[in-house]
Amino acid sequence: MSGRWGSRLAALACVSGVLFMGACSPTSAAPSPSATAQSSTSERPANTKKLADSFTAYAQQVLDMAHSNNVDQTQIDILNKAIQTGHISPGEYETVWSNFKQCVVDKGNVEPLLIKYTNGMYHPSAVHADDPAKGEKFRADSADCQFKFAAYVDAVYSVQQDNPNLYQESSVGIVDCLHRHNLVSKDYTANDFDREKNQNNWEFTFDRNNPDVRACMVANGLFGVDAQQDTFHDVG
Repeated sequence: MSGRWGSRLAALACVSGVLFMGACSPTSAAPSPSATAQSSTSERPANTKKLADSFTAYAQQVLDMAHSNNVDQTQIDILNKAIQTGHISPGEYETVWSNFKQCVVDKGNVEPLLIKYTNGMYHPSAVHADDPAKGEKFRADSADCQFKFAAYVDAVYSVQQDNPNLYQESSVGIVDCLHRHNLVSKDYTANDFDREKNQNNWEFTFDRNNPDVRACMVANGLFGVDAQQDTFHDVG
């Protein structure tokens, strides 16, 4: 999966085990604290490559990929509309996630729990299962339903909400978001973020559990930074 998918969609593909070519490449996979040994703390120029030239161009890219992956027609319709209007409404976003939940239930699972962030984004909660087979089934069904019913609209909505500059690299998009919301000092850089993220204890110079910080991270494809604060959903 090339960088033009967007860091959120690429990260979702990686952590869900969805097999797209290159889905878990170093530039698109969701980062992990265990990456410390592979990461350099030396300064490097920020990768400010863009996903596309504009919001509508990115929506068209995602729509083209959605067409090739047999997704639900509602996602197709919303993406087509976004290309025409330059916008996805909160109601349209709610619709795809409602369809996702119904899909998971229809496959014989409990209803998924969605975490809602301050920017309006959703992300499924972490799950707990006493029965490993039930847990595995829930995760597999959730991944399948998420891609079919929500993920493509979610990818475009994420750049609309908290990556308006369409940065391809997750850390650059996150830091841009932190700056726009006045959550870090003006001299804080993507290199600073990567250096702090790659520490084993994930200690940042800002409050990583600030709701707006969490929203910036989730919108730009970084999940699980604050899992201890999120509800673990019991799925069986």
